[in-house]
Amino acid sequence: MRLLFGLLIASTMLFACKSTKDAVKNTEHPSYILFGNGGGFTGKTTTYQLAKSGQIKKQSGIKSAFNSHSTVESAVCTQIFESIDKLELKDKSLNDPGNLTYFIEIHQDGTVHRLAWGGTSQEPDSAVRGFYNLMHGLATRQVIAKE
Repeated sequence: MRLLFGLLIASTMLFACKSTKDAVKNTEHPSYILFGNGGGFTGKTTTYQLAKSGQIKKQSGIKSAFNSHSTVESAVCTQIFESIDKLELKDKSLNDPGNLTYFIEIHQDGTVHRLAWGGTSQEPDSAVRGFYNLMHGLATRQVIAKE
């Protein structure tokens, strides 16, 4: 009886440790999207962050902190992250910053994929431009609604 009880406790501890490790592993590389624009006469950069949890944060200027603003509905957030794969954004290559630069940075599974445009040698395709416009519109509506 003691042997059975000891095995039960040992197996419970083993599985408890494993699930804790998996939980830590999942939070090591949180998924989020950075997007925004910067440059021009003032050189000011505005960056928005959309986390997979739906939380939107805004950063005004490179050296300032992100301020939490709002939360996007779960279904909308899920569609946005699924559209990254559907639009094959991580397979695209676009690195043409200019005087006024627009950017999308996808952080998933410990990797970062950045698309930047605004220069004169490369134009973003309609998928990139449409995704940026959707994200920027959503973020500015959410931020304005909160303020």
